[in-house]
Amino acid sequence: TDSEVKSKLGFYFFIYFSQEAKGKNLGTMLGEELDRFNISDPNFGSKPVVFVGHSLGNDIIHSFMNNYIQRSGAWVGRRGGSRVAGWISFGGPFHGSPMANGPALYAKIPAVEEIKLLLFENLLYASGGGPRYDQPNRSDLWWDNYDGLFGDRFPKERNLWLEELNADSTFDSKLIAYAGDLGSRNDCDSLDISLRVYCFGGDILKDIGLKSDGLVPVSSALFYDHNGKSRARKTRLLEGHNHDEIVRGKGDGVLLKSVKADLMEIVG
Repeated sequence: TDSEVKSKLGFYFFIYFSQEAKGKNLGTMLGEELDRFNISDPNFGSKPVVFVGHSLGNDIIHSFMNNYIQRSGAWVGRRGGSRVAGWISFGGPFHGSPMANGPALYAKIPAVEEIKLLLFENLLYASGGGPRYDQPNRSDLWWDNYDGLFGDRFPKERNLWLEELNADSTFDSKLIAYAGDLGSRNDCDSLDISLRVYCFGGDILKDIGLKSDGLVPVSSALFYDHNGKSRARKTRLLEGHNHDEIVRGKGDGVLLKSVKADLMEIVG
């Protein structure tokens, strides 16, 4: 970790098991964990926090900020977001991802892409014992249909959790959102399974009109509104980065330099 960043920030990690609890419950668990820290260390409870999240972690942070009422510390009785000085998201599925859907996605894609979708699901979900489309955490990531992508034919795949979170814009100004865009990159024949997964996902999303990091559309990660404008205070789009590389970088230092600048801006 950069020494300048370490001199201004302490680092804490929230570890969760996403397939064992719904996203909104994980947001509550995050708040409860912070309350435990507040009680055990009053100095910690007197300071604002900065969040850095990847993928679903950002929806959990969003849920804590919007819905959790703090029970201890300097912000007791107020919503979680009131304590947050800033928030950096990497590939945050603020609108979810069509790749998490089931029948709605199959009905949307061209028939020729169904084999690619089956390969994607087998590699990302089935081979790892992952959830079906209607189980947590995958159902937490259904597309919220803010853009009408799926029309109104699939009410059973409506993402009420994300709809509720996104209806409240109180803390949007605290968000710095990063997104990856595969662009013309093609790793579908790679021996690296993760590269193949994101290539398949990127191709499918491109076929339905969405740029993406292979899993999360750019419009979701940058938290677009109905007019195609980001709701975040700042956005960063990294070309040629997949959903993993958007958080770990590509070994060239570009991502770390950018994140450091954003953290220094937040903490002053």
